[in-house]
Amino acid sequence: MNPQKKILFVSYGGGHINIILPIYKKCKENGFNADLIALTGAKLVTESQNIKSFGFIDFVEEKDKEKFRKFGEKIINQNYAQNSGIDREESIYYLGVNWSENLERYGAEKTKLLYKKIKRHSFLPINFFEKIIQKNNYKLVITTNSPKSERAALIAANRLNIKSIRVEDLFFDDILQIDLKEKIGKDFASSIGKYTVSPTKIFVMCQFTKDLYKFKKKTLLLDTKESDVIVTGQPSFDRFSIISSRFKNKKQNSSKKNYVLWCHGNTTDINEVLNLISFWLKTFTSNSLQFGIKLHPNCPQKEKSYIDQTLSKFSNNYFYVEPNLSIEEAIISSRVLLAQHSTTLLEAFFLRKPSICLDPTNIRKNIPFVKYEICQRATNLKELNDLILESEDIQDQRFEKIKSKMGFSLKATEKIFSELKKLI
Repeated sequence: MNPQKKILFVSYGGGHINIILPIYKKCKENGFNADLIALTGAKLVTESQNIKSFGFIDFVEEKDKEKFRKFGEKIINQNYAQNSGIDREESIYYLGVNWSENLERYGAEKTKLLYKKIKRHSFLPINFFEKIIQKNNYKLVITTNSPKSERAALIAANRLNIKSIRVEDLFFDDILQIDLKEKIGKDFASSIGKYTVSPTKIFVMCQFTKDLYKFKKKTLLLDTKESDVIVTGQPSFDRFSIISSRFKNKKQNSSKKNYVLWCHGNTTDINEVLNLISFWLKTFTSNSLQFGIKLHPNCPQKEKSYIDQTLSKFSNNYFYVEPNLSIEEAIISSRVLLAQHSTTLLEAFFLRKPSICLDPTNIRKNIPFVKYEICQRATNLKELNDLILESEDIQDQRFEKIKSKMGFSLKATEKIFSELKKLI
């Protein structure tokens, strides 16, 4: 082990940066030489915690700035929300670097075609990350399972024979990959489907996830040996044992907030989900049972307006949870959580709160959250209302039974750090 060997962390926002930060902080606390590239919404998180991080703009050479800016400005308006809080200059260079690399890789016609079909998911800046790794002499690359830049960083590490780690968020979810393959069609194998990646180690949160690897690796274009897929737990869940007891005491000493919480996510069936919620609001909510909405951190204003337009036709008995209220506190202070296919369902489980998977189009009956009873599932108005009325906090016996069945591992940050030290 050599703490002076440089480590590169790469992370997008949302749940991804919450996985990476505990590991990054642990490395810094122990004197390791580590840098963090925080992309899009991840930068807002690092800034809020006064953590130094980098973006694409920090690695663009002076000679390339004009070229990247020109490409980025052509598509910035369709990829940037003014109220997002994300730096516009960083977004321009992020887009420009990716567009430029696709032009070099595919030519103008195919670059435009791929972008038309799958937008930013056509981006895979492998060459850009090769230059970053080489110029800064990084000896270990660590990401989560996000596509685009995180995947590109791992591919770049492979090409340079640099060791790498991929930390899986949940269950080797291949829904996005299948969707992209269908949208791209015959061009998939000659574009983003051309690249297989072999992280040195893949860390997963439970035995159930590890068991899925052999079935999902081909679709996800992964080629790490099964023996190098290691159950460590998932770092963003380490905090829940402490948070759960703290909020439990807080809740006992305060009046119960009687509201149903929906953690919004823009899934393919969002219109049907909003219709189900709308009818429930119209039929069953009252002053004694309200409906709270926790927007996704990257939700654009246009989407929020659409939610308002849809729900307000049926009822005004809903409110938006304050953006600065943590997801943990929002969940623990609610009666029950509603979501489609989201990490929040698992977060609710670790906080011992009941949750309901919204599935009005019957596409989620086999997802692990439902299959292993982490949450219940509602496909229609009656099911939804019955489950809300019957909802109770998860008792210890049920919690331990499911935790044991799934093979969840706790203290993930410590375990990952222990494994990481063997690679550096």
